[in-house]
Amino acid sequence: MLLILGMGASKVPNINNIGLMGEDHRATLRIFCQHMCNWLEHSILTESQVRNALEKMAVVVDE
Repeated sequence: MLLILGMGASKVPNINNIGLMGEDHRATLRIFCQHMCNWLEHSILTESQVRNALEKMAVVVDE
């Protein structure tokens, strides 16, 4: 009933500041963290690229 009323779900902005409906934030976070670890492990991204992206995203989320 809470979801029908729009309660219990939140919109999470993506990198383009478009609100997306978040259904299971913890699962999404776990998947994202594993992706980042794999990208770092296989030198697809550098640590500074990851830090820059997270710092940029933090500004959007904090707003």
